Amino acid sequence: MAYAALVSLSQTLQHIMNHHQYCSIPLICEEQLFESLQEKLSFLQAFLEDHSRNGGETVEGLEGRMRDVVYRAEDIIEFKFSDQIVEYHEKQICPQKDCCGVTKGLKLLISAIKSAASLLKSREKYMEIELQNVEEKEEDLQKVMEQIDLVVEQVMSIKKSCRVEDMQRSYSSAPASSRVVSNDRNKMVGFDKDLLELKARLCGESSKLQIISIVGMGGIGKTTLARNIFHDSLVAYHFHTRAWVTVSQDYRLREVLVGIIHSLNVKIEDLSKNKDEEQAEEVLAEYVYKSLKGRTYIIVMDDMWSKKVWDDLSRVFPDDNNGSRVLITTRLSDVAMYASHSPLHQMRFLSQEWSWNLLRDKVFEQQSSPAELERLGRIAKSCDEQQSSPAELERIGRMIAKSCGGLPLAIVVAAGILAKVDRTQYHWRKIAKTISLTVATNDDQFSKILTLSYDHLPCHLKACFLYMGGFPEDYNIPVSKLTKLWVAEGFLKPNGPKSLEELAEEYLEDLVKRNCLEH
Repeated sequence: MAYAALVSLSQTLQHIMNHHQYCSIPLICEEQLFESLQEKLSFLQAFLEDHSRNGGETVEGLEGRMRDVVYRAEDIIEFKFSDQIVEYHEKQICPQKDCCGVTKGLKLLISAIKSAASLLKSREKYMEIELQNVEEKEEDLQKVMEQIDLVVEQVMSIKKSCRVEDMQRSYSSAPASSRVVSNDRNKMVGFDKDLLELKARLCGESSKLQIISIVGMGGIGKTTLARNIFHDSLVAYHFHTRAWVTVSQDYRLREVLVGIIHSLNVKIEDLSKNKDEEQAEEVLAEYVYKSLKGRTYIIVMDDMWSKKVWDDLSRVFPDDNNGSRVLITTRLSDVAMYASHSPLHQMRFLSQEWSWNLLRDKVFEQQSSPAELERLGRIAKSCDEQQSSPAELERIGRMIAKSCGGLPLAIVVAAGILAKVDRTQYHWRKIAKTISLTVATNDDQFSKILTLSYDHLPCHLKACFLYMGGFPEDYNIPVSKLTKLWVAEGFLKPNGPKSLEELAEEYLEDLVKRNCLEH
């Protein structure tokens, strides 16, 4: 939320400076201080736009400090100018003492806020809230400015370090992100129809090279479906050559090409001697093209995030009119449509029945060792003692499966939790009550996969996306209401001739295309 904090403070400063310009409100702080602060805010916003996705732990820690100091600055500035603005209106708009009830109301409101602030101060050691008197605010602002300066210095250091790392980045001959796909297939539940449809398209009679895309949100089963297709016996028989490469968010052409070559089991010599990145990429691209030329092939490009990937790689896939295919999985509909005009295969959420089937299968699947079987005997006895009938456990299990919203990954995570607790009504009900929190916080893989979509969002969309958490679960949000709320919260940056409402609709459409929201 550091970016949202920067935008909010920037708009607050702009509002106060505009008020000063048109209403002649005397500024407690010099205008130069405000202008300097605006410049620093713009610099920090630009940094986050460039580095927030790939900056690692260093940038994440810095974002937290940045957010805190910026919110602190905004609190001080707003607290300081509330009195001034009211006093100005009192003198300029309502010079007579009793003519302006609105102004009196404002003063009473501010007085109430200050009273609340004094109460909060008494709980400072618990809530870590520090509220000081108006006379001390100027000194506080100066201290906050010094803290912002420190953040700016850290940002400049990180930017310099990133440039050095880019220059020194070594070439990897076998990148982890592009490994050959494992032969292990995750059991699919509820996607048999999808499997049949895609197999028919892949193994169909069309001789032209076809690019087929599987699209859907994170955790919905795109990779699992693609893996089952890749290892399907009919697909293996139909295509002479198969290769799998995971593209991922941190895309490098060289790594992807090496990944395809390794998957094809093609040996390349003297690649390490080629120090020039462009030359190395050309050599690798030629290897891939020659390895595929004249063969009926299927290439799976898993987890594709960028149109540039297709621009770089489309040339290495020869079209020999022999029925070859490229299968893409992506969360981004516009990336899929850019690569091909063929109909997208949109992943669907599981029905409640299939959700329960998957949960049930996964719970029992994880309890097959001798030690687990012995444990199950004890659990069965415990179930009898506590009258936890299978029918009652199924009812609770179905409720848990329903709470996962048809998202396969969430169901698998929930199953992993259920498999580790005693199979009693007490434990299952406890999990059912807190399933949303449990699924989100107790499985690192789930957290990483689902937060990847958020991490990849541009900074200007992150605040808009997080804002959705303020609505009740399964709540249908009117588009007009949502866009107005975004505008009111100050999440939008003015962009040329477009109105803020038009910009908000564009933001919403972008989130839908990224499969972060359902329209």
